[in-house]
Amino acid sequence: MDTETPSALPHALRHLVDEAKQLVEQVERASEKRLDEAHEAALKEAIGMRLKLEEIENRAAYKAIGMARRADQAIQGKPYRAIAAVGAAALLLGFLAGRG
Repeated sequence: MDTETPSALPHALRHLVDEAKQLVEQVERASEKRLDEAHEAALKEAIGMRLKLEEIENRAAYKAIGMARRADQAIQGKPYRAIAAVGAAALLLGFLAGRG
């Protein structure tokens, strides 16, 4: 560019400003694209983690229900043994609490 003449200086400055605007717009578009990609990846990761957590919760609930059923069967099958076990546990806890 010819910036030797006084009339060429404003034109050169306008050209410089236009190039700077284009550069800023390119950076904005690239930043938005990367931000969108990062947001999408984080969302996918969160959904995956939520599904894993739900699976863990379901397995834990299933195991807890199974343990409760087995305990119920054991108590109904031999109720006096269950009463003796609860009494022994209560006696032990009372003894330990009394020592503290």
